[in-house]
Amino acid sequence: MTATNVGGKGEVWKDVPGYEGFYQASNFGRVRSIDRLVPCKGGAFNIRKGKILKEGKHKKGYLLVILAKNGLCVTYSVHSIIALAFIGPRPLKYDINHINGLKTDNRCTNLEYVTAKENQLHAFRLNLRKPRKAKHPKRKTTPKLTLDQVAEIRQLSFNKWTVTQIARKLGKCYNTVNSVLKGRTFISVQ
Repeated sequence: MTATNVGGKGEVWKDVPGYEGFYQASNFGRVRSIDRLVPCKGGAFNIRKGKILKEGKHKKGYLLVILAKNGLCVTYSVHSIIALAFIGPRPLKYDINHINGLKTDNRCTNLEYVTAKENQLHAFRLNLRKPRKAKHPKRKTTPKLTLDQVAEIRQLSFNKWTVTQIARKLGKCYNTVNSVLKGRTFISVQ
């Protein structure tokens, strides 16, 4: 990897692994192409001037760039390029965390490798994520029916009343009455 100091401002550029000689990443979170010769028809070459790449934005807020090599274009997140160039290869099953929580701040000092669990805890601490609500809210602890009502449901069913008729008579919903008769609730009550 090559590193150069540009403009005396402390910006360091390193080759992007896999794209050496084509692209470089900056410790300030920028990606640029490098001046290079590009072959064209007739065996001639054009000089392609290097430039800072324009960034697009992912729907989740991350910055993206397109890198091209040998006719193949691939879209990468800027933070993954910067982390690869300055921190090194990402360990298996690790995420890249933005330390300050800003998805657009891709300075190498703002990036770190963490586990998915650590990344989520970090997001909760910075109020970037809210805990999910439980799929099943806490169940009522008081039963919908009294023991007398359960006995009445069973007696009416024994007397050939339909579930709908029993539910209407007691002012309860169909499923509540049906659960008693099918033995899903109040199993121990006779």
